[in-house]
Amino acid sequence: MAINLATGDTRWKTAFLAGFYTAGLRATVIDRGGLAFLTDFLGHEDLSRFLPELENPDQATNWLARAFGKRSYLFFRLEVRQSRDPIGFIVFNRAFDGSLVLGGAIRRDCRGKGFASEILAGLRHFLEERNFPYAVHADVLRSNVPVIKALEKAGFKEIPARIPGDTLRFSLMPGGKTP
Repeated sequence: MAINLATGDTRWKTAFLAGFYTAGLRATVIDRGGLAFLTDFLGHEDLSRFLPELENPDQATNWLARAFGKRSYLFFRLEVRQSRDPIGFIVFNRAFDGSLVLGGAIRRDCRGKGFASEILAGLRHFLEERNFPYAVHADVLRSNVPVIKALEKAGFKEIPARIPGDTLRFSLMPGGKTP
């Protein structure tokens, strides 16, 4: 099934609504009812690691409320498949050209256990199965070496960053193309 993200509607989300799975993890779409999960998560984590413009839990709550009102965002809860324990979240933001910008975080006590690598590999497999025709980008701080390694392991390639400074941009191109 080919997916057209360049349209102005929300049909692009339907391909993602069932979520996706790996051997040990699952990613399920968060609706407005899951907003409390994200707010709680962001309130207890180091917000500046993945959303540098947010400095406190109130700002995170306001940002999430606005993002849920936009058609271009889709949030996923990440959890261990067997126990359903939450380990973090990912979010897609659809760009004007149809590409997706990937963001998210793993709970601090769950880091270093291979979860990021596993979910990124699962995401790549999910996109390849659906013949996803657009690039997926991820911006990451240069100092976040574990995430950089997980992105590279999943097949993302570094490309010139859209923002100068400490942020690197990685892209996963459809069909394994080189960015």
